[in-house]
Amino acid sequence: MVLQHYAGIEDFYQQGEMAGEAARVCIENGDFATAWQWYRTGPDLGLKQPGIPAAGKSLWEFRWEHAQARVAVRKGNLAEADTDVNEPPSSNCKRLVRTIL
Repeated sequence: MVLQHYAGIEDFYQQGEMAGEAARVCIENGDFATAWQWYRTGPDLGLKQPGIPAAGKSLWEFRWEHAQARVAVRKGNLAEADTDVNEPPSSNCKRLVRTIL
């Protein structure tokens, strides 16, 4: 219902945020497949925001990378999660960190 509200006013950022919230509910309840779908949907929606700055794009990409690691940990696949978080930072991630700092 909340997602539909933000879809109705074309607030793609908030749609992405709500998809992330749905994913967190699913992961907490052990439904990793549905969590994965919602985690993937969040950035897909958020990146549709018109005029999104480079830092905003980087943030959505970072959230997706973090979500992949989070699901891997919950599934008990620590090696995959370790790979996700220890990969050399992408240029997008570096740009995001520079923007935040």
